[in-house]
Amino acid sequence: MPVVPNGASAAQLVSTVVLDANQTVPYQRTRQVINRILFSKANSTPPKSLCHQPTTHPTTVPSTPSNTPPIAQPTPVNPGDSTGKVIAGYWQGWNMGKPCATMKPEEIPGESLTHLIFSFGFIAPNTYKVLPMPDTEEGLFKQVTDVKKKNSNLKVLVALGGWTHTDPGPYREVFTTMASSPANRQMFITNLLSFLTQYGFDGVDLDWEYPGAEERGGRPTDKENFTKLLQEIRQEFQTKYVLTFAAPLASYYLRNYDLKRASEIVDWINVMAYDIHGTWESDKKAAGHTNLTDVNKGVENYLQAGVAPNKLVLGTAFYGRSVKMASGGCIYPGCPFIGPGAEGQCVKTAGYLSYTEIQDIISSGAKPVFDQAGSVQHLTWGEDNWVSYDDPQTIKIKVDYARRKGLRGLMAWAIDMDDEQRSMTKALSGH
Repeated sequence: MPVVPNGASAAQLVSTVVLDANQTVPYQRTRQVINRILFSKANSTPPKSLCHQPTTHPTTVPSTPSNTPPIAQPTPVNPGDSTGKVIAGYWQGWNMGKPCATMKPEEIPGESLTHLIFSFGFIAPNTYKVLPMPDTEEGLFKQVTDVKKKNSNLKVLVALGGWTHTDPGPYREVFTTMASSPANRQMFITNLLSFLTQYGFDGVDLDWEYPGAEERGGRPTDKENFTKLLQEIRQEFQTKYVLTFAAPLASYYLRNYDLKRASEIVDWINVMAYDIHGTWESDKKAAGHTNLTDVNKGVENYLQAGVAPNKLVLGTAFYGRSVKMASGGCIYPGCPFIGPGAEGQCVKTAGYLSYTEIQDIISSGAKPVFDQAGSVQHLTWGEDNWVSYDDPQTIKIKVDYARRKGLRGLMAWAIDMDDEQRSMTKALSGH
């Protein structure tokens, strides 16, 4: 069992339990964890990450302005079932380029999902036509919508955008220019409808990262223009197609959304409740990137902004965020790190491990540790590499949390990082 480092404070260390490979967290304990989170006082200082960092593929973000709203007070828990339960899974079109642990379109577990979201389509500059993401094949669009043949109730959406869409380059300002005028918006909507019809998609998920973020190509006018874009898409879609958008937990970015108005237009919002902590943080202290305590505070921001619970689909991560600890003698949340953790064999990205890669590390002898305070797992390997992640048992905790909050459902980024047994997807769907 890991040794508690000398001098570590109670604020730095959380209650942990070392788990054997087949040991599970008692259900009573998970209920206690959720009760503590749902009913705890929310007058503490919000985590820095909820104010400062992006939620996918992070980079340096400016300091939060002083007018950024604080983390909201908790809303009453809705014990009822959420309306029209959603179990959605993003599927990365580029995953088949990995050297191992890929998921082909025909291998997608569509039977466990209500909605499958193809990631990503891009939007062309000037013409605003929907294109394949660079380095992905156009043929994937039809291959993914064909997954509906295995589940006639499955809806398949195309996600447009993603973090790299607003990286420096020709696509960076496409969202902001497209949304800036009625003529541009109509050109995009016409092209979008043609695309959905051509490939058999059932709707669109807009993943603009992020409106109003000038360091990501945004403008101050994006807040109003994004709402107009949603209104005009809905007017064309009516109820024939599903309309959603992905949004972060970070209040730094959320201030550039009219959340209440936007939520009333779309079917739901996909809340990216992951990447809350990571190597981009200035304090360089290890923390779980999907801590449920932080997730709850972020969800409260939406609720206090006037978003109805049944318009929120809670994001879960089928991957972990890893760091290289400053000392092998301090391997707990709150301990200092010096950089990203070692890359895995398949995703091959330092600081980022798929659930499959994490399982490979466990198979080699690493022992998972349950972080009861955050309802996440973490483990150490190679003496000084540390990763926080969710597994099927902590996914079930989030499922219970979402149900008790009255949320619309849950989604995963991304199902192609699941293991061969589809353990995470089954936990998400309750199968």
